[in-house]
Amino acid sequence: MPKLCGTASSFYGGGMVTGQPIGTMIGSRMINNAQAGFIIGAVIIGFVALAI
Repeated sequence: MPKLCGTASSFYGGGMVTGQPIGTMIGSRMINNAQAGFIIGAVIIGFVALAI
C-alpha cells in the first residue's frame, strides 16, 4: 500500500502542475466571452465526473 500512495501522490502533483497553467490559459482566452467559458468548464467537469 505505501508504494501506491506515493504513486497516487505523484500523479496528483503532476496533474496540479499541468492543470493550473492550462486552466489559466483557457480562462484568459474566455475572459471576454464568459458564457463560452462556462460551457467549456461544464463540459470538462462532466468528462471528469464520468471518468471517476
